Amino acid sequence: MLDLPVPDPGPPGPFATMPWLRATVSRFANAETHARRRALAEARLATLDPAELAAAASRAKATADAAPHDPSAAPRGLAVAGDAFPGVPVAYLPVAVLAAATGVADPVAAITHTRVVAAAYHPGTDAPGADGALAELVDLLPAGEPEALAQHVALLVQACEATAGLIRGDTLPVKATKRVAADGTVVAVDLTGRPFGEGPRRCPGEWHARALAEALR
Repeated sequence: MLDLPVPDPGPPGPFATMPWLRATVSRFANAETHARRRALAEARLATLDPAELAAAASRAKATADAAPHDPSAAPRGLAVAGDAFPGVPVAYLPVAVLAAATGVADPVAAITHTRVVAAAYHPGTDAPGADGALAELVDLLPAGEPEALAQHVALLVQACEATAGLIRGDTLPVKATKRVAADGTVVAVDLTGRPFGEGPRRCPGEWHARALAEALR
């Protein structure tokens, strides 16, 4: 059933709003549009070596503050040196590591924005301040075309709570996904036994996520 189309995410909204993001990422697209956007994501992932990301995550973990920390308290202009992300919870270090590796201006601030966006990522969901968080996150990204920027955001979002779940020991952090059956009904598809999906929509960042999670457990 994972080969079936995904539900329509709804009409796009203005640039850097949640409706725009859902309508522009590969995750919620079908056919040629999905293939084109997925290729953008795969091209970015191809520049990121899973082993190097894991090593950076290990270094970041070694230098992280032991005290609990709320990343929302981090000032937007915080300068981050090398692999040091002081006070960032271990479960969210993958977002910081990926942000740093992909040229995001402020990896620590990116965690805060990414977590809010992730909470409102799927069609039909919402979170207070999601549009503002997305606008702030896009502002931190290197310049690019809107479609490429959306895939960059998706990389951070899809590495956020799911990878945090892997680090915490959840072998199935994403329990199910949705597809459109032949009769037009939207159906839930259980992901038990295939936590990264399968077929043409299998997570392109699977080995990056596995490497980061293994380094941070």
